[in-house]
Amino acid sequence: MPPHGKIVLPCQGPQRPTHSHPGTTSSLPLPSVVFWGALLWVGSLAHLAWGTGTFTVGVLGPWDCDPIFARALPGVAAQLAVDRVNRDPSLLPGSHLASVVLPTGCHTPQALATFLTHKDTVAAFVGPVNPGYCPAAALLAQSWGKTLFSWACGAPEGGRESVPTLPSAAQVLLTVMRYFGWARLAIVSSHQDIWVATAQQLAMSFRTHGLPVGLVTSLGPGEQGAMEVLQQLCSMDGLKVVVLCMHSALLGGSEQTALLSRAWAEGLAGGRLVFLPYDTLLFPLPYRNRSYQALGDTGPLKEVYDAVLTVTLESGPKDIHAFAAASMDAQVAAHLQPEQVSPLFGTIYDAVVLLAHALNHSGSHGAGLSGAHLGDHTGALNVAGFSQRIRTDKRGRRLAQYVILDTDAQGNQLVPTHILDTGTWQVQPLGKAIHFPGGAPPVHDSSCWFDPNTLCMRGVQPLGSLLTLALACVLALAGGALAYLFRLGIQQLQLARGPQQILLTAQELTFLRRPPSRWRLQVDSASESRSVTDGGSLRSMAQGSARSLSAPQEPTNVALYQGDWVWLKKFEAGTAPVLRPSCLSLLRKLPMASTSAQHTLSLSPLHASIPTPHCHPSRILIITPGAQSPSSAIT
Repeated sequence: MPPHGKIVLPCQGPQRPTHSHPGTTSSLPLPSVVFWGALLWVGSLAHLAWGTGTFTVGVLGPWDCDPIFARALPGVAAQLAVDRVNRDPSLLPGSHLASVVLPTGCHTPQALATFLTHKDTVAAFVGPVNPGYCPAAALLAQSWGKTLFSWACGAPEGGRESVPTLPSAAQVLLTVMRYFGWARLAIVSSHQDIWVATAQQLAMSFRTHGLPVGLVTSLGPGEQGAMEVLQQLCSMDGLKVVVLCMHSALLGGSEQTALLSRAWAEGLAGGRLVFLPYDTLLFPLPYRNRSYQALGDTGPLKEVYDAVLTVTLESGPKDIHAFAAASMDAQVAAHLQPEQVSPLFGTIYDAVVLLAHALNHSGSHGAGLSGAHLGDHTGALNVAGFSQRIRTDKRGRRLAQYVILDTDAQGNQLVPTHILDTGTWQVQPLGKAIHFPGGAPPVHDSSCWFDPNTLCMRGVQPLGSLLTLALACVLALAGGALAYLFRLGIQQLQLARGPQQILLTAQELTFLRRPPSRWRLQVDSASESRSVTDGGSLRSMAQGSARSLSAPQEPTNVALYQGDWVWLKKFEAGTAPVLRPSCLSLLRKLPMASTSAQHTLSLSPLHASIPTPHCHPSRILIITPGAQSPSSAIT
């Protein structure tokens, strides 16, 4: 049988005679012709749908810029996956899958520039690894009719030109932090562009969910750079989690080793903070029957790693033998030990397998060997991967399990304590308690940080913030009291000086029934009385002539002004106050500005004074009841 499961059918029927005779018929009956034609048509359907050719997958780096990335062996991983796909007769019938590792720049601008040169090189991409140019690469791939399968790029907001091969790392960390109640975090990255872009993307995702990201920084060169970052971490109040976007110290990451060692020396690893490596979220870190040399040496790294929680993909029980079995099966890289290969090897392998199944599903729907819109064909998969099953839901989102690994600062192995299922996004304990430095985890933050329906402004307030708030309240109250006293002083000053003018309305007057024994002031103009009753000003009363002050025999209504400008002095019944020279002296000094034409001064039961605007300033007319004219004047 030819390779790739191709069926070759006869293309010619039985030989016909070269000379035909009249009256004879063909030796092949008509039913046989129809039968063989149908078989030929069915056999050619697969070739018409798929087309014959090679579908090339490009694996994006950077692989040559970092020795730890180079240990992932991207070429070997992609070739192993391609060989497996080509041996499967149910995948890509009549076609051939190939892979190539594409050169990529070490810095983000260079990486994007080299990506442009691969437009006509491959039909689809695995990568990029650098999230710094993921949006630009996704747009370019969409215009080229190609699809990106990347574990570093997040799910696109629109379209299916970029397919995440792993669950969201930010969502995994958010779920773990919600489970333990830690909200306040900082993100520290390596100085490489790939990790700086990763930290920025992670901070954006956390802030989108409302978490307080207090610091996003990168390590400077040497030990001085680590000291500067640790000083910034020490100055942050309420910090609980530090996410490390760099190569793990367990895999030879020198920057993480230096940072954690200095943190132990500065006392930051005593239980106040929890360190979460980011890179282990991208691959299954082996932990079954696996000892790490970095944890075996007696030194600060072994002590400080007690404050590190490692969250990584869960793998099968034979994860340590997966590379050995694959390399022996394909007879490649057989000279390498599993410990010498980065766990990212399996992530590359699974991405190629996922792409192949999406391409197979797309071709079965008549799309042929096209790299466009492969993200629409990744739903409802459950296939074997490198060391775990590759599962997706109906919408094509990757489903996986993560484990939380811990150490007790004594051994050199990692122990699983919790498991997280991305199908339900729930964390379940595995019966092994986490060993925190000091015996207790960091203090919980307010739960409002993780409630999408609650606006959490500050969360749990530290003591300094509470004192500041109390001081601000005291100052506000003191300022209000001073403002009130100042305004009251101004009012008292105005009372001492007297009003310049008083305007009265009907609402400000109260009419009281006075006994007949009291005198009343009778205005002879009826129109003036009506103007007072209608709520007009009392100015017309003062300007009118006082015709009579005789004692009435019937009760009358007297208008009294209610307000702050009325001074009353009570005299005993039957007594008549005597105007003394001192009182007359005070009346002479009384300014006209303080006694307008609407005021009447009662001097005695038989005398009343009305300041009139017709008099010279400081002249007061004293009117005697029953008299037709003022009896005297005080000047």
